[in-house]
Amino acid sequence: MFSMPASAICRSPRFSQAAWIVRAFVVARILLFAFIYLVRDTIPARVNNWNKGLIAFPNSRFWDSFVGWDSGWYNRVALHGYYFEGSQSDVAFFPAFPYLSRWVGYLVGGHVIGGLVISNLALLGGLFFVYGIAGRYGTRRFQERAVIYALIYPTSIFLSAYYTEGLFFFAAAGALYFYETEQLILAGLFGCLAALTRSTGVMLFPALAIGLLHRRHYAFFQLGPRFYARACALLLIPCGLLCVMWMQKVQVGDPFAFINIQRNWGRSAADPSALVTTLYNTAHRLWLPNTSSFLAVELGATLVLFLAAAVSMYRLDFAHTIFILCVAALPLSTGVIESMSRYALSAVPIYLIFAFAGRSRSVDRALTVGFVLLLALHTSLFVSGYWAG
Repeated sequence: MFSMPASAICRSPRFSQAAWIVRAFVVARILLFAFIYLVRDTIPARVNNWNKGLIAFPNSRFWDSFVGWDSGWYNRVALHGYYFEGSQSDVAFFPAFPYLSRWVGYLVGGHVIGGLVISNLALLGGLFFVYGIAGRYGTRRFQERAVIYALIYPTSIFLSAYYTEGLFFFAAAGALYFYETEQLILAGLFGCLAALTRSTGVMLFPALAIGLLHRRHYAFFQLGPRFYARACALLLIPCGLLCVMWMQKVQVGDPFAFINIQRNWGRSAADPSALVTTLYNTAHRLWLPNTSSFLAVELGATLVLFLAAAVSMYRLDFAHTIFILCVAALPLSTGVIESMSRYALSAVPIYLIFAFAGRSRSVDRALTVGFVLLLALHTSLFVSGYWAG
């Protein structure tokens, strides 16, 4: 008596919305994968590529396109856990993605295949959360624009690669969605997954905690014990980082190994004062001869993050502003700007900011064309073995 006919389900708004998200995901990934197939047949792969130590699919250049650079480190964690290996080591990389890849790999025939399955399913799940968050700020058209911008963002190839980006995108979007709906236990659980996936994930804790207090106008002594008891669910987020530290203590004897190893990648310990100097030094390097053009892309992505944070102060919940700033500030505080265009993928609220800007048809067209062209560039470089973020 409580069942709903299949025809009624298909006509329901939620089914229509879900079908649109799945359709957008499928179409966008098919087009991207077709482009990758063409690229691998037309652009010669980089030779003498020491970063291509992992050949996951020796019989398929296409599938091997999704494995490169940091994928080798995740491969090490998935196979052997954490261990020190020369000046650089896999202890710099967080465990959720490689360990899940290993476990899923038992079902699908290999941990790399498992990782690709996780990345793409996580991307799809994250799009549902982006759509849901956008629904609190705009119309269905606004929600659809936010999803499209996420799919065509210039570095979105990493959301489908053997990288952590897809899983982190899913976890961060889930945490922000459940925060918006004040389902704080679920927000804490997704935040915990984010903290197990990337170091930036732990920054969801101050973002959501400050955002929650901002909603209540920081009335600390008027909120009551029930509010604080519910808010304690957010403590699950730093628990994810504590789990990483415990794992590294057990496996390599140093709970801070993921921090101490950063200097071997040219990164220093996080220092807030480095934010300005990193931006200044990057702008100065742009005028030097033989400077990589990608430095301008990384600086541009960084400035977009700060601009998005400024706009979000007036458009979105304060927690989104804090999280965007954290995504930008944490890497910059180590003195290195490289990979900022990839890190920006996880700053989920920026897609809503793009959707606000895209209400103008001319801006929407400019963003779409610009994103697609830059995505083609990043994808071509990555699948050919070159640095792309």
